[in-house]
Amino acid sequence: CVIENNAVNSVSADGVGVYLNGGTHLIVDSVFRNNRVPGASTPDLSSVGGGLYADGGVLQITRCRFENNRAGFGAGVGVLGNMLGGTIDESVFADNEA
Repeated sequence: CVIENNAVNSVSADGVGVYLNGGTHLIVDSVFRNNRVPGASTPDLSSVGGGLYADGGVLQITRCRFENNRAGFGAGVGVLGNMLGGTIDESVFADNEA
């Protein structure tokens, strides 16, 4: 799965590429590229997770690539809230900006 070139018109946004709220999520062999919050200042918790944002639940990421994403905090992946657990394995983070 490729999730790319998403943007928002507000400097206050979470999970521009993907927003997960609770539950159990498995993300495998995916690319998150060029997902951006334009004008986000860094660091800034009003925009979290340019590529992916998870709030609560369980998250497993395997063999994924997060590239050239931008947010005020957690440009590639932003994880906040009451996470119950998670792992990131065999994944690449490149040129993300927070």
